[in-house]
Amino acid sequence: GSKDKAIEYLAKSLETNSLNQAQKGESHLLLANLYYEEEQYVEAKTNYDAARGTISKNDERYLETERLAKGLTDIVKNSEIIVLQDSLLKVSNMSDADKRKLAAEIKKKEADDKLAAAKAANKSKLPSNIPVGGNSGNLGAGGIKSNFFAYNDKASKKGRREFEKRWPGRNTLEDNWRRSNRQDLSSDDNIADAGAYEEALTDEEISKVLAGVPKNDTEIKKANDQVMTALFELGTLYRDRLKNNEKALVTLEELNKRYPESRHELESWYFLYLAYSDLGDNGKKRAYYDKILEKYGNTIYARVLKDPEYLSKTEDKESKINDYYNETYAM
Repeated sequence: GSKDKAIEYLAKSLETNSLNQAQKGESHLLLANLYYEEEQYVEAKTNYDAARGTISKNDERYLETERLAKGLTDIVKNSEIIVLQDSLLKVSNMSDADKRKLAAEIKKKEADDKLAAAKAANKSKLPSNIPVGGNSGNLGAGGIKSNFFAYNDKASKKGRREFEKRWPGRNTLEDNWRRSNRQDLSSDDNIADAGAYEEALTDEEISKVLAGVPKNDTEIKKANDQVMTALFELGTLYRDRLKNNEKALVTLEELNKRYPESRHELESWYFLYLAYSDLGDNGKKRAYYDKILEKYGNTIYARVLKDPEYLSKTEDKESKINDYYNETYAM
């Protein structure tokens, strides 16, 4: 019954699984279902897609997996729009100094990631009979026993004892160990601190790193419009596609809080009315009923609220008109 632990161990299983495709498919499918239950739809979609690529099309679960993956496509798309544009808007409000600092951190992370990838690639190229990161069996190139002093265990241990005697407490390897103001950075994991990148960055490089960040009122408005539309679409999808009224309420309420009197106001109010109605919250349902009739009394939504049979009557009327037209055309 511990979903968090299940997700943790399934993720570890996938990290170490390189050959067993059948188990990989099972892991992805179980992860997808767990994420779906936890309403983490982006992660669920990622794993449903991965499961589709690994389980057989003859598997009785394949069609259901495909249906769920496709059903989450628009939900994930709108979720990602909101996350991305909110992040860009947040950066746009930063001072120039903070933007420079952020760009430096991004550049440093890119460099660290490249270094880690290079080390992993080199590690994979080493002969399998030579342990990585430990004593290499005193072997030199080609597996020949080496006379190099550092490969001599006795000499190494003796040197370490003498070092610790002269520099007590300095028994761990680190950069700049003799300096009192040294940076607490390991050369294995870092190339330079972010400050070094910050000093070296040009304005052109900062613009390149922070590409996509809104730079003026027009671009800020465009980003907000994308968030506004994505919130509306996400809220309606939660209700119509996933039958998740609770998520629909949270999303549409946030839309109206962040963007009052938006172009989606009327429709969002109607969906909120329907969601509260489904959940049996008559107080909130009545509140949105009154708001729609007060502000949008002449719209089709107001007519539908006042007369639940309005749409069927309208369709019946249109059907009669179409029949009359077809009969007249035939004559």
